[in-house]
Order: sequence, then structure tokens, then C-alpha cells
Amino acid sequence: MTWDKPLRPATWKQRLAKYYFLYLQPRFPKHVKVAEPLLTQGKVDDLELSEAKAHFSQRLRAFMQAPDTIRTPHPFFGPLNKKEWGIVLFKHSDHHLRQFGR
Repeated sequence: MTWDKPLRPATWKQRLAKYYFLYLQPRFPKHVKVAEPLLTQGKVDDLELSEAKAHFSQRLRAFMQAPDTIRTPHPFFGPLNKKEWGIVLFKHSDHHLRQFGR
């Protein structure tokens, strides 16, 4: 969970999007277009899903153990600190759990 490359400052569009989606938007919006290679509906078997859930749980625990001083880039929002990453992780996880009716 370390980023060893220089961080580029966020553009004004990234800062605006980050503020809107992280602090003003209560949930991730529905019906957001997904890149074709990321579409997995009907392509993942139960074993793969079970492995992915275990991996996600492991990564989430690792994130919680990370120092509060982490600052790493997000491809859409630019550099994020641990609190901002936590908001993104929560909203993204909530979005997917709602897809499964959780």
C-alpha cells in the first residue's frame, strides 16, 4: 500500500469531482457506464466469487492497518489521503452490495 512515485497535483477538474462525489453525493450514481473489459455479469463462477470476497476482505483489513499518512493517486480523483480513500471504499462497496440486494 505504498506509492513510491512522485504524486502529480490534482487538476481543478479532479478536485471538483472529488469534492462532489466524496462529500456532496450521498451514494455512487446508478447506471454509470463501465468499461467493457470490466463487465463480469454472468462470467464469474461461485469459486471465483468466493475467492474475490476473501481477497477483498484481506485487502480491507490491510487498508485499516495502513498509516493515516498515506497519500496515493486515484485514476479519476487524483491524490487521496486515507480518509478520502475510506470514503471511496465505503461508497464503492455500498454501491456493489446494493446491486446484490445487501
